[in-house]
Amino acid sequence: MPEPNHPALKKILTKVGNPDLVEQLADTLSPGELSSLLLEVYRQKIAKLRPADLLAGLSQNRLVVPTALDPLILKAGELDALKLAVALGFHPIELGPVTPLGSSAVYGRINQNNVLSALRNCEVIADPSNLLCLLMAAEQLQSKTPELHWICSHRTLRTALFEGPGRYAHFQMLAACSLVQTRATEPVLEAVLKHLVLQKALFQHFGLHDMSLKFWLKSARKQVGLALWECLQNSGEFQAELQSETGTDYYQGFQIKTYARFGEQTLELADCGLVPWAAELRGDRHLNCLISGVGLERILMFT
Repeated sequence: MPEPNHPALKKILTKVGNPDLVEQLADTLSPGELSSLLLEVYRQKIAKLRPADLLAGLSQNRLVVPTALDPLILKAGELDALKLAVALGFHPIELGPVTPLGSSAVYGRINQNNVLSALRNCEVIADPSNLLCLLMAAEQLQSKTPELHWICSHRTLRTALFEGPGRYAHFQMLAACSLVQTRATEPVLEAVLKHLVLQKALFQHFGLHDMSLKFWLKSARKQVGLALWECLQNSGEFQAELQSETGTDYYQGFQIKTYARFGEQTLELADCGLVPWAAELRGDRHLNCLISGVGLERILMFT
């Protein structure tokens, strides 16, 4: 999708004879009004399509290409993974296919152009962690539970073009999210270990070996990252390698990437870190949010 100053967008605005059209629609119409307008535009466009047009366009749309993985293998893998997660204290949840519009960009820091925006104030889920956090923040507000640990297996769609083997527009991933209401560091560290223990159990179950971690310290909440690094060094359960500090603000405290070996190949399979999303949603800086994602389909493709 073009940025506001992209030549393609300027050409379109010139074609319709209104260079301020985007700003007028964005600033003047409510989300519901804009949705109604676009629904009518699409209705008129679709009325001009023929069945043959759908078939002709199929090969040009990478977003609708089905996965190459056997669905029986995928469903069996999902069930095994969720059972392992439940045994380790995670609550499984089945998400719908869409999330509120802006869930990825407003607090997830994902460019909206990399998300499939939809009508009726929704977008197709590009990262299930965003919706998990949103739902959990609402649940925790009602239940006052000091800790929540949820997990889902979800088919995730991203519009950004990634090339290379094992890169697809949509893929099955396990997303886990923990909310921990605390001023202390120890409960947060325990939540991180909970996610890492799950990853280790998953890899062992699917025949992967030699799990290793790459660990980045982040400038925001760096003390939590330092405490976690010391915890990992003392545990003896995880092999971790400290990386150079990076400037990205997506994670706070730390970022962990998890690798495992299958045959002669070492695969990057998971990611984990603290994010400020729940604190921003609720205005509560003591509401810690930890997310992790595991490439379940990638694992099953190799194993």
